[in-house]
Amino acid sequence: MTNSVKSITDEMIDVLKMYDQNDEYVFCGAFDNSYKPCPLLKPTAVLGVKEICLGEGGFGEYLGTDANGNTVMGKRCDVTLSLKLFMPRSMGQDVGSFFEVIASVLSGGPLSSGILSLSIGETSSDKLLDCFMANGEIKLRAIFNTVSSKNRFASSFSIRQDN
Repeated sequence: MTNSVKSITDEMIDVLKMYDQNDEYVFCGAFDNSYKPCPLLKPTAVLGVKEICLGEGGFGEYLGTDANGNTVMGKRCDVTLSLKLFMPRSMGQDVGSFFEVIASVLSGGPLSSGILSLSIGETSSDKLLDCFMANGEIKLRAIFNTVSSKNRFASSFSIRQDN
């Protein structure tokens, strides 16, 4: 069994990192154990899973086949990711422009068809990290699927590529 919930945030982080060719930003998961400098040196986005809403019924809906011809069974669901944005104080208070970069990448990227909405709250200040910050959300359509073949059974969440 895979770490299902993490795969959604990893998918989103991978898309954001592909855009960041000049290594200007830090994109990480909420429980990422990698070293974070204090105070922050770069704009940082932290993604985590906030809510998963599954419809009524079982997980046995037929969803088609994967690239290897395996039958995919599962359930369509709506997922809300938490988005925490941090902007070093030395770079100014413009957390909104960092959010616009993220929104632009996600709304025009390979996962755009699964994204329902992006939002951000008001900017506040964090003295410990010496930065400005804002909380936001990414709402998206996902599939909780189970893939079975002769020798294995796995389940995972993935972002829907169609509406």
